[in-house]
Amino acid sequence: MESVMQQSPSTSRPQLGIGLIGTGFMGRAHALAFGSANAALELPARIRLAALADADSARAEQCAQAWGFDRSHADWQQLIDDPQVQIVAITTPNHLHFPMAMAAIAAGKAVYCEKPLAVSLAQADEMRRSAKAAGVVTQVGYNYQHNPMIGLAKEMIEAGELGDIVSFQGEFSEDFMGSAMSPWSWRCEAAHAGGALADLGSHLLAMARYLLGDIEAVCADANTVHRQRPASPGSNEMRAIAVDDQTHALLRFANGARGTFSSSWLKHGYKNHLSFEISGTQGTLAYDQERLNELRIYRPGAPGR
Repeated sequence: MESVMQQSPSTSRPQLGIGLIGTGFMGRAHALAFGSANAALELPARIRLAALADADSARAEQCAQAWGFDRSHADWQQLIDDPQVQIVAITTPNHLHFPMAMAAIAAGKAVYCEKPLAVSLAQADEMRRSAKAAGVVTQVGYNYQHNPMIGLAKEMIEAGELGDIVSFQGEFSEDFMGSAMSPWSWRCEAAHAGGALADLGSHLLAMARYLLGDIEAVCADANTVHRQRPASPGSNEMRAIAVDDQTHALLRFANGARGTFSSSWLKHGYKNHLSFEISGTQGTLAYDQERLNELRIYRPGAPGR
């Protein structure tokens, strides 16, 4: 990262300019996080909100002013070409991740891309290989696994506190699409890698691999419950839906552990229910993100930790 850092005139620390593409829900979340980073974290470099891009030029300008960015662009390529931008953060619909990330990599910029990384394995693999060849720093937005409780779970597993791992049971459910009248959005497009598996389940699968290693075999069933939805809120026009509302799977990990997995955006009563139980020959860990500061451990005859 030394080659892309700029020296801040007000501090001895180097400075990194953030270029954010997208002003939707996740764009706002990223903007707020980047804007708080200097005060909240002890960083080796100072973060600067350099540029914001959105296809709607008026919205780009409005959000740039509201969120504290230096300038706005109506063309994402202009943001990537901006010399004040060293890190490109991509928070657009999924089908745009590939061309934006590839352009940023070609420009030698570090890339932080929201999940799912791409709309196909071929695209994701090309992104990975290109970033490696270019020597640029990249990260995918699996932010949940950076919760200190997840770090503690990984530490306990690797230290052998659960014994040999034998099973994983995981679920990520929310209810924002639970009603058949919840309107269509780009998340309902198969070509955009929409569906509950991509939108929610990708987080859980990334976390399972982070904690237990690679998955070597899968048997899965994906199901569309509501096969049409209103084109927009209150609309009488209905659009056909082909993506999954829920997915269930059996997993086999490379370490021999067996697992179950489910993701759903139909499950009433849940807002952020990423949960898992990991069992070993000497104990079980349990976690539910709706109580994200808790990690439960069960061991016969042993005290808590």
